[in-house]
Amino acid sequence: MPNIFEIRKKPCKINTDEKYFDESTVILLGDVNIAVKNSVIKEKTLMLGNLIEIVKNLSNSFPMYIEESLKSILPLLKFYFDTHISLLAAFDLPLLIKSASNCLKNYEKGNEN
Repeated sequence: MPNIFEIRKKPCKINTDEKYFDESTVILLGDVNIAVKNSVIKEKTLMLGNLIEIVKNLSNSFPMYIEESLKSILPLLKFYFDTHISLLAAFDLPLLIKSASNCLKNYEKGNEN
């Protein structure tokens, strides 16, 4: 699998210093402005979007990557700094379940013969 899962290992650094606000998405959390780097948000969005396409196109060949995919997707369901990321993560889950289900069906058919 390509290094699509390496993005999961990159920490999402949160800054409250105003010098980071130009290159970041600024979120007001209570009384504090929080900056999340735009590049981090973009990488996570691209990873999830690419994962959707990979699972769709390699559905029957993808099950060996389901565990690694879940490790990447599940934490992003709670990524409250950008709702687009949590929505993409939510869209990925049913595709992974369908891929695993298809794999089990194919395995059971193979054992019947």
